[in-house]
Amino acid sequence: MYTKNISHGRKKNSLQLIIDDLSFRKPTNQTHGYDAGYTVDGNHSTCMDTVNGFPVTWYLDLQEVKSIAKIWIFYKTSAVNGRFVYNYKMYLSNTTRWIDGFPCISDPGPSAALPGTVKDCPTIARYVIFHNTKESDSSLNFSSVCDVKVEGCQKNGVFGSYCDKPPHPILIS
Repeated sequence: MYTKNISHGRKKNSLQLIIDDLSFRKPTNQTHGYDAGYTVDGNHSTCMDTVNGFPVTWYLDLQEVKSIAKIWIFYKTSAVNGRFVYNYKMYLSNTTRWIDGFPCISDPGPSAALPGTVKDCPTIARYVIFHNTKESDSSLNFSSVCDVKVEGCQKNGVFGSYCDKPPHPILIS
C-alpha cells in the first residue's frame, strides 16, 4: 500500500490517499509467446513478448473483483531495434474473455516503444486483459510488456481516492 499525506491549507488535519498495488505476483496466463508472469514480478527488466504473426491474449487475475483506479504499463525499450508496440488494447473484465471487457487503454499503433504509459480506469473488475490482434503484416504484431501495475483498493466494496466510498451502481453492473 502506498499512502500520500494531503494537507488542506493551514489545518493540521491531513488525509491519506490509499493506493494499493493489486497486481504484484498475481496469476497470469498468455495464449502465445513468453512467460506472462514476468509482467507482475515488479522487475522492469523481465518482459513478456508476443510472437510475431499471432494474436495474443494475456490476462492478469486479481483473484477477486477489485475497485481499480489506474493501470501502469512498462515496455521494453532496450534491444527493440526500431520495433514498435502495435495494435493492442487493455481491457478490464469480470471474465477472461477480452470481448466481455471494458476498454481501458487502446493503442492502434504503430507507437515507438516508450518506457511506459499510465491511464486512469476507474471501474471494478477481476481481470486485466491485454489483447493484440493479428494484422496482415505480421511484423506489426510485436509487443514487449515488462510490467503491469494495477492500482486500486485492496479492501472489497469500496472505491475512491481514500478507498472509503461505496462503488457507484453503474460500476457494479
